[in-house]
Amino acid sequence: MLQMLLEMLFNYSYFRRRMKKKKRRPRSLNGYRRACINVVYLIHSDKRIGTEKQSAQHYLGYCVDVRERFKSHQKGDQFSPKIIQAFIREGCVLTIVRTWKCKSKKDARALERKMKGKAIGGMGQARRCPICQGKVKIK
Repeated sequence: MLQMLLEMLFNYSYFRRRMKKKKRRPRSLNGYRRACINVVYLIHSDKRIGTEKQSAQHYLGYCVDVRERFKSHQKGDQFSPKIIQAFIREGCVLTIVRTWKCKSKKDARALERKMKGKAIGGMGQARRCPICQGKVKIK
């Protein structure tokens, strides 16, 4: 009986010690700790591409790591959207002009969808772009 109580006590204390260990945050590929921040971003191109009826100068997207995603956009790799690949083919200079931080991936996706939905009528993404609005000038 005493042996059984000691085993139970030992198992209980062992279990509590295991539960008290802090959970580690995920590490990025290069070994540094990184907080997962979901970001919706707006990319501005220096040239307009397309026809007179349909043309584009902006791209709106979301990701976790904006720097890495922008690097992949600039390479024009297969995971980049077709509009970004078209910008790269035309030799356009791309710049990130605006970002919006969100708490979760779901919130970021919802914000992106909401913004893209409102882009269909009117000025599109140009009304969110500080360069197109004349607030910022690129040299």
